[in-house]
Amino acid sequence: MFIRLVLLALFVCSTAAADDGTLRIKTDVSDVEVLLDGQSVGRTPVTLNPVAAGTHQLILTKPGFADHEEQVQVQSGTTAKIFVMMKALASELPKLPAEFYAIHQHAAGGSCTGILTVTADAIDYRSHDGHDVFHIPMQELRSVSRSMGPAWWTARPLTTAAQNSACRLEVPGRSYGFFAYDENASVAGIRAEKHFTQQETSKKTTEMFELIYRLWTESLDQKQHRK
Repeated sequence: MFIRLVLLALFVCSTAAADDGTLRIKTDVSDVEVLLDGQSVGRTPVTLNPVAAGTHQLILTKPGFADHEEQVQVQSGTTAKIFVMMKALASELPKLPAEFYAIHQHAAGGSCTGILTVTADAIDYRSHDGHDVFHIPMQELRSVSRSMGPAWWTARPLTTAAQNSACRLEVPGRSYGFFAYDENASVAGIRAEKHFTQQETSKKTTEMFELIYRLWTESLDQKQHRK
């Protein structure tokens, strides 16, 4: 009887495995979030295995790009390959200068809050206590990216996705990390010790990052044309 049960279990497992397939997803831009049947399953490029044979709803999303949605067919024992060219959203620049309530990550640990001002030529930051004051010309930026790592000011540990939300600015010999958040101007100066949530920073940080990145790349284009 025991041997029969073991053989039956092996037969069921092998039958289930035979009904699975593989889904490989690539995009022309990296780090696109992949949602399969409403569940986040990773970022491109990604290979998913096993995936149940049948029809699945695929959604690809990335800030600054239009969401891509399609139904994909996965067959048992085979690999379905999907390649998508994401469409950048055409958007007008906001009126400059643009101001953001920002959290500056200190290299030695800790943070401070202040006002980050973005113009076509530079990024300026002044903390509410006046201790941190930066002027970063666009022409001096070497890179603008989303940063990894912990956010020291949070009330609780963040997920990996939340840890990616900071805007990282690299200049020769130094880097700066900033989060942006929604805040009422009348109380901004007294929130230096407040613990912020991911919801308070994610959308505004993305908005700040996309503006700085766009202005920076445009400054690079202008620099190339002058050569």
